[in-house]
Amino acid sequence: MEATRLLLVDDDVEWAQTMKLAIERLGLLVTHATDGAAMDRFLESEKIDLVVLDLGLPGEDGLSVCRRLAAAANPIPIIVATALCDEVDRVVGLEVGADDYLGKPFSARELVARVRAVLRRSRRMVQAPATLEAVPVISFQGFALDLAARRLSGPSGPIELTTSEFELLAIFARRPNQPLTRDALLSLLPSESRASGRSIDVLIVRLRKLLEPDLRNPRLIKTVWSIGYVFTP
Repeated sequence: MEATRLLLVDDDVEWAQTMKLAIERLGLLVTHATDGAAMDRFLESEKIDLVVLDLGLPGEDGLSVCRRLAAAANPIPIIVATALCDEVDRVVGLEVGADDYLGKPFSARELVARVRAVLRRSRRMVQAPATLEAVPVISFQGFALDLAARRLSGPSGPIELTTSEFELLAIFARRPNQPLTRDALLSLLPSESRASGRSIDVLIVRLRKLLEPDLRNPRLIKTVWSIGYVFTP
């Protein structure tokens, strides 16, 4: 059996080399890249099983790299490993596609244990039935959201959505009953649909006008006080 190969993406060369030696003593192979561009070159030429990604990268930031890796046709599992470890950072990192999150400092032994756990989960998912991410049409409460055609239909027929409204509704529809912060929602929106946390509130109001029979008592997109919003079909 081939050894598991990790790609450490971190601009702290001293930390990465120390971690590389410690991880390889535990039986894994490690390659190191200092930024997203170097990571891309390694991914083109080497078989990588998992990426360990710092968020504070030079050039393309770590969240953008994470989002891009997760959106690939054959996504590689990602563990975000960074000193930015408050709740918002953890939520945003996981929401843009990371499979796990480690706050620095941590030991090589803990990282290897997390790597093995993530790879076990990803192998089970490959064998499992397709999830909502692969479903082209998501139905809820008499509505049908066609992800491929980018259309929404309701009990009375087609409903016109702006690009930002569609993107936000698609994010919710893929994550039913999962509370999401404003920062997480912003990070999941395509760059052309992003503005500010307040504009998320504006989009929520517009979606509620299209989906909710009673704006004073929303049943589909609920506010979670001190956190953000949750989609509850």
